[in-house]
Amino acid sequence: MEARLTKEEVEVLHEQADRTFFHTHFKFLRSHKGFRPKNIHMVLGTSHGGKSTLIRSLLTDICTGAVKQNVLLWLSEETELEFLSEFYRSGINPDNVKNLHVLSELDLMERYKTPKNLLRYIEMYCGENDIGLLFFDNITTSMIYMGRSPSDQAKISIDLKKMCQLLALPFIIIAHTGAAVTDSSNRLIEMNDIRGGKSIVNLAQFFYVLQTFHCDSEIYTTIRITKHRGQEVDHRFYRLIYSRKERLYGRDELVQFKEFKEIYKRRNVL
Repeated sequence: MEARLTKEEVEVLHEQADRTFFHTHFKFLRSHKGFRPKNIHMVLGTSHGGKSTLIRSLLTDICTGAVKQNVLLWLSEETELEFLSEFYRSGINPDNVKNLHVLSELDLMERYKTPKNLLRYIEMYCGENDIGLLFFDNITTSMIYMGRSPSDQAKISIDLKKMCQLLALPFIIIAHTGAAVTDSSNRLIEMNDIRGGKSIVNLAQFFYVLQTFHCDSEIYTTIRITKHRGQEVDHRFYRLIYSRKERLYGRDELVQFKEFKEIYKRRNVL
């Protein structure tokens, strides 16, 4: 069958590519017009490397924005109560994040014991609550993924992508690096350093690597855009600025590649 789009369909696709659906003050996201509906956005980082802090920062940014979106956070490592206890330590007013929904596998595992049942429940919950963005923290420690064979992980990855497109929302998935990969490794972390199978890497349309460098007494937490399918990106290196008072990344700033190379050269190496 011949593949063809009408002129009107092409114009709609171009309009959607140029549109910002979810506004944010984070520059690394604005570089490709924010989170994109029907797209998987992967964030890869080491254990204790700032991934959960980044998630809380993004949730605060989105939930307190001018345009209210219903957001679902799907947890695999914390209960809902554990997450909210840490989340509200930033000083955020609970009344300002009423559009945030939280579900934890630790609270649900007795009721939904198989990946299929849990995925079906998450999908149903998103539909019933008009969820606009879905965060998953994190896939590599989830009951649906951790410890399963590469072929099973590939099937789960495909199911997640199908759900993302069916619900027509951005899906932000957090993942751990393999145990041998650390922030102080003698190289940059790459997409294929993900723990477990690589199928989810290939299916993701956007991919970010979170890596922290210690330079003497300074800490540089960087986020690097390594994949941005369908969107042009002029800059790929950003530094996340941590606020001790709020316990969040309050902002980010562009890092020129020349500057990044200097940071990398000066980093403390074990």
